[in-house]
Amino acid sequence: ELAELLRKRSFLRSIPIVMIVDPDDIVSLLSSVDKGFDDFFTRPIDPLNLQLRVALSIRRAEERLETNPLTQLPGNVAIEKTMSHLIESRALFSVIYADLDNFKAFNDAFGYEQGDDVLRQTAYILEHNAKRFEGRIATFVGHVGGDDFVIIACPTISEKLAQGIIRDFDKVIPTYCPEEVRQR
Repeated sequence: ELAELLRKRSFLRSIPIVMIVDPDDIVSLLSSVDKGFDDFFTRPIDPLNLQLRVALSIRRAEERLETNPLTQLPGNVAIEKTMSHLIESRALFSVIYADLDNFKAFNDAFGYEQGDDVLRQTAYILEHNAKRFEGRIATFVGHVGGDDFVIIACPTISEKLAQGIIRDFDKVIPTYCPEEVRQR
């Protein structure tokens, strides 16, 4: 009941909940999986196991909070962490900032569902190209929010990466508009 109550509160929804049960109560957990707990332990509890699994539950919760729910790309917190790490390690990197021009007008004309499809497709295009072009550092794709995206990459591959993204975007995204609109 407590887990259900906590999950109904938006500001508490992301807090990991770990249940501690007797071995005989595991069957009852099956019927309450959808109640909102993240993990469980059976008694007796090994303290090191508990510490590790609670830490892992916290990390998973943080990752969920850092992920854009629409595109499933890392969000602002992860973008900032990645850049900070690269700066601290004195790695050379470049940042590609992708902003979809006239996206609000697109949403107004074709609806939010179509707009969400374009954002998901854009995320796919960015990730697909990031996998194709790898440099000395791993290429990172993040979703700042709305129609803004960030790609952090090795400077030696950034230009080719950007060209691939533009090529694929220009080929695919216009198909989300009716033919008469594309002609205009």
